[in-house]
Amino acid sequence: MLVEVLKLKPWVARPDDQATRTESVTRTFVLTMLQRRLNDGKDPEDALRRGKIDPSVLKKLQSGSFGADWFELEDLIEGVQVSVRSDKAHWRASLMNAEREVRRAVERGFEQKELEDAYVKFDQTLVPRPISPKPETGEFVAELLQACNARYVPMEDRAGKATYKPGERARNVAACQKWLKDQWSAGELVFVARGAHELGVDPLPDLMAIWDQAKATSLDKPLADQVEGLAAAKGADGPPKKGKEDAPTGKKPEPGEPGEPGEPGDPDDPDVAKAGEGATKEADEPKGNPKDFSYGVKESRKAPEGTEVKRDEKSKATLITFKNGVRAAHKHLEGWGRYEVRFGEGELPLDPEKAAVAWVAAQAFLRCGLGKNDWKTVNAALHEGAAPLTFSVDGDACTFHGSLGGFGGSGNLQRTFEVICAYLTDPGFRQDGFDDWKKKLAEEWKKEKERAEKETGTPSLRHWLGEFQKDLRNGDPRFLPPDHAKIEAVTLAEVKAFLQAQLDGPVTITLVGGLESYKVENALYSTFANLPPRRAARDFPAHRAVTPWKTGFTRKEFCDTGSESALVQMVFPTTDGIDVAMRRRLQLLEDIVDDRLRVEIREKKSLAYSPNASSTWSEHWKGEGAVTLTVQLDAAKVDPALKAITDMMVVLGAKGVTQAEIDRLRTAALGDSAKWAEDPGWWWRLLGDAVTRPAALDEANNIGHWFDGVTVADVNAICKQYFTKDKAAIFVAMPKK
Repeated sequence: MLVEVLKLKPWVARPDDQATRTESVTRTFVLTMLQRRLNDGKDPEDALRRGKIDPSVLKKLQSGSFGADWFELEDLIEGVQVSVRSDKAHWRASLMNAEREVRRAVERGFEQKELEDAYVKFDQTLVPRPISPKPETGEFVAELLQACNARYVPMEDRAGKATYKPGERARNVAACQKWLKDQWSAGELVFVARGAHELGVDPLPDLMAIWDQAKATSLDKPLADQVEGLAAAKGADGPPKKGKEDAPTGKKPEPGEPGEPGEPGDPDDPDVAKAGEGATKEADEPKGNPKDFSYGVKESRKAPEGTEVKRDEKSKATLITFKNGVRAAHKHLEGWGRYEVRFGEGELPLDPEKAAVAWVAAQAFLRCGLGKNDWKTVNAALHEGAAPLTFSVDGDACTFHGSLGGFGGSGNLQRTFEVICAYLTDPGFRQDGFDDWKKKLAEEWKKEKERAEKETGTPSLRHWLGEFQKDLRNGDPRFLPPDHAKIEAVTLAEVKAFLQAQLDGPVTITLVGGLESYKVENALYSTFANLPPRRAARDFPAHRAVTPWKTGFTRKEFCDTGSESALVQMVFPTTDGIDVAMRRRLQLLEDIVDDRLRVEIREKKSLAYSPNASSTWSEHWKGEGAVTLTVQLDAAKVDPALKAITDMMVVLGAKGVTQAEIDRLRTAALGDSAKWAEDPGWWWRLLGDAVTRPAALDEANNIGHWFDGVTVADVNAICKQYFTKDKAAIFVAMPKK
C-alpha cells in the first residue's frame, strides 16, 4: 500500500529570479537528505539502525520504501510530501519510522556529511546533457508554452543550469534545517492512503492515531521499546479484519479478465520471491542485490521457446525478441520509471483530412472497454496496485504508456500488461462506453467556452504562441487543434475500423526505471510472449509527408508576457530525422546556431543575456523539422535584435561553417558524454530507438564517435538550403502597455 503524508498550505507565486532558484536548491538538498535517511538508515543516533532490537522488527522497519518530494497542485496548494510504500504486514512500522525521521530532521537537523553527499547528487543534475533524439517541434513549443503558463524564464540547458550554481555551496546544514522547520511547522497535515489498506471507508482516524503514537515516542530510545506489538508475527500491524474473508478460489482469470493483485505467480507481489505454477512461496532472503544486472539475469524465469535475449554488459540493457515477433528493450535505473507499448502504424493509415478519427480513438479506446469487461471494471482492476495506463495515437504507432509506479504503490506491471494484451486481442468497442465519453467531452467543451467568455483583457502569451504555431502548420489538420464539428461527427464504427486493422501489427515495448529487471522480464514472458504472431509493418509513404510550413511572415502581438520583457522567436523549417545520419547533423547544428547566437546577441551586441537555439525533428513525418531561435529582451531592443539574428542566419546559410568550428563544438558536445548515462531521459530515447534498431546500443557504447559521420559539407548543405531570409517565420510578443 501507499501512504502519502503532506504538510500543505496555500500556493505562493514566486518570481523566477535568483532568490527563488537559490531557495529551490535548499529544498532539493533537504528532500535529498531526508529521502536518504528514510531509505538508507544511516542515522548513528538511532539504536534501531545499530540492530539492537529483535531482527524481525528491524526487517519490518526496513521493509518499506520511502520518498520525499515537493507537492504542488494547480497553483492552489503546495508543501512537503513524504511517501511510504510497504506491504500490508509492515505499513504501520514504516509510517511510524517516517514520522520519527521527519521529526529528527526538524528538531536536530542534518550532518555535514549528508550535505556533502547531497552536493554530489545535485552536481550531477547540473551537467548539460544533449537530448538525442531532439524533441519534435511540437514538443519544443509545448515546453515553451509551459514556461509561459508557469511564468518561468525559458533558457537553454547550459545557461539554465548555471543559474543554480550560486545557491549551491551557499547552503549549510543550519539553513537546510531552518527551511524544513519552517515548512513543517506551517500548514495542514494531510494523509492519502491508496491500495489494499483495509482501513475502511475513512482511513484518516487510524492513520492519524498511528502518526500521533509515533510522535509521542522519544528519539533517544528504540521504537520497539516504546511501542508494544511491533515484534509480533506478520499481519499484526494491520487493523482487525471485519467480516469473513473470501476464500481464494485458485481460478485462473479468463482472457481479457485481469486477476486479483497478490495472487500466486504475480511477479510484483512483495510477499512472493519467485512463483511456480499456481503455488505460493514465502520469500527467501535475497542472494545478492535484486537491482544488480547480474542478479536480474540470474532470477529471470527461463525465456519462452524461440525467444532471443541479448544482454549488453556494458550498457546493462537488455533486448528481447519473442517468437511471435514482439520486441522489447529494458534497463534498470533508480528513481525513475516509465514504460511504453507501441503497436500498429498509428495515424499513418489515415488520410490527413481524417485526422479527427485518430484524435477520437486516442481519447475513447480505453473507455470502450473489453469484450468481457466494461471500462469501469477494467479501471477498478488497474487501481488495485497496477502500473498506470494511458492510451494515445502517435504519428507512426498507437501507444499504451505510463509510469512504473502503481496506483496503490505496488507497481504491479504484470497486471497492466495483462490489460494491454486484452485490449490487443479482445477490445470491446462498446457503444455505451463511446457514448459516455462523448457526453463528458461535450461537458468539458461547454465549461471551456464558459471560462473563455469570462476572461477579460487581451489574450495571453500562451494564446498567441498557439496562434503562431497554427500559422506555421499551414493548414495541416494533423497538427492543428481538434475541430469540434469534425470530432462530433466521428462514429464508433470509424474508430473501430481504424484501430481494428492495427491490433495485429508489430508490437514493441520499452521500459526504463526502478523496477527490477527480473520482474520486468517475468511480466513480459507471461503476457506479450503469448500474443498471436505479429504481421509486418505497413508503410504509407503518401501520408508521411507534412504540408510545407508557412514561411516569410511576421506576427507581432501585445500581451502579458509575464515580465517587462519582450519575446522574440524566429523559426527556420528544416527537415526530418528519419535517417540516423541526418539526426546527428541536425543535433550538432543546434550547437552551431546556439553558439553563434550567444556570441552575436550577448557578447557582441549585449542585447540579451540568455538567447537560445534548438534543432528539432521528427523520426516519422517526412520533412518535419525546424531550427528555432528564442530571445527574451527589453522591448526597446526588439528591432536591432531581429536584424542581428536575421543577418547572422543569412551569413550562416551563405558561408556555412568551418572545420575548426565543427571540431570545437563536437569536442564540447562530447565533453560530458560520460554523464549521459546518468540521465534517464537519455536511456529512454536510446532504448526507444534500439528496440527496432539494435545498432543504437553499440553506438551508445562508443559514444565518443557519436558525431564522427558529420562533415562540414553535410552541415553546410543544410545551412545553404534552409537558412535564407525569406524562409524565416517570426513571432514577437511585446509587453502589454
